[in-house]
Amino acid sequence: TRYDDPARMHRHVAAVLVVAASACAPTFAPPLRSGTMGAPGRVQAGDVDLGGAAVGTVASAPRYGGPALAIGITDGVAIEAGGDFAASGWAMGFGGARLTGRVPLRKQFRLVGDTEFGAGAGVGGSRCRGAWSCVGDGRRWYERAAGGGYLGVGGALRWRIPTIYTRLRVQATTATSIPSTIWTTWNSGVELRFARRVSLWAAVGLADYWNRRDSRWGFIYELGLAVRLSRRGSLR
Repeated sequence: TRYDDPARMHRHVAAVLVVAASACAPTFAPPLRSGTMGAPGRVQAGDVDLGGAAVGTVASAPRYGGPALAIGITDGVAIEAGGDFAASGWAMGFGGARLTGRVPLRKQFRLVGDTEFGAGAGVGGSRCRGAWSCVGDGRRWYERAAGGGYLGVGGALRWRIPTIYTRLRVQATTATSIPSTIWTTWNSGVELRFARRVSLWAAVGLADYWNRRDSRWGFIYELGLAVRLSRRGSLR
């Protein structure tokens, strides 16, 4: 069996998502962003934040994710770009913006909230004709043009080193010969910051997708790392 044929795609997706419906053959347009890239409020004016995230389920090693770059225009506005990849599933690029607000609570505590939005394009997705086996329509994943947009919100309680946060994101995507698909991701986690330069985070939550042919949901986790640089490329 070829690794990039529809039947292999079926086994790959079935291993990642907990099946919530009786159907076993997936049909979906790919997401633009699998990872949430940690807690709100990490990027401020003049920062260049370079990081990456890996996403999986409690029963598997990480399978999705990719790099992301954020540039702080002001303390409340950042622009972002990056990619998201799944082996024999999709390869997507995205760009967008993030708006952040901060409210000091006590000397070392801040309440932070943000809103993210953007769009992207790439290749990927899966279309299966049968309910129990993936016959496919003759196209491999890299032969499907894909694209869409995303909108998300997040909230966090930031301290000097640890941060507790939660995030919710909705994505609407489409791909060649695949119905428009809505992806919803929610997770909560902890981010740790060391020497004001390096951030590590871990989160758990839920993800699902829905379209007129198929729907699935599953428990997910995310692991991530980011390094904050100056605009000249040196560590701050």
